[in-house]
Amino acid sequence: MDFSKAFYRIDHHLLLKKLHLFGINGSLFRWFLDYLSNRFQQVTVLGKTSNLLPVISGVPQGSILRPLMFLIYVNDLATVSVNSSIALFADDTKCYRPVMNIDDGRLLQEDLDRITIMWCQDWRMDLNQSKCTVMSITRNVSPVILSYMLQNAPVQRTDAQKDLGILV
Repeated sequence: MDFSKAFYRIDHHLLLKKLHLFGINGSLFRWFLDYLSNRFQQVTVLGKTSNLLPVISGVPQGSILRPLMFLIYVNDLATVSVNSSIALFADDTKCYRPVMNIDDGRLLQEDLDRITIMWCQDWRMDLNQSKCTVMSITRNVSPVILSYMLQNAPVQRTDAQKDLGILV
């Protein structure tokens, strides 16, 4: 699964809530609050400058804390799944389980629904449907091939996928 504009979509208020849930409080919490608060942006195009607008989402570009803040934001995604495993690496997420029959496929779909209906909605993250795929890895000559849905759209099937630069 691929989150759409993952680093830009992180809601500052929700990130601060997660920091608090992870036990970050006191002066460290206040530091993060100050770091994310009172940020503004404006653009200049053809010599005309826009009004200043508040920045209420996204983790600051160029910051060494950017990857850490993103990981804090998505870390609890792995706890949403009941029947499947979830692997996270930066903004790359995989939900997987052995699918030997239709019931196994149903359990996987239930976890995909938990991710999209519960987690993505609660934390205001969208999936980039065009980059989300399903792949079966098996030695079985007649594997169980099922269709899956993410956010009410079918997930495209692939026979090969690049994973962290390696073709699987």
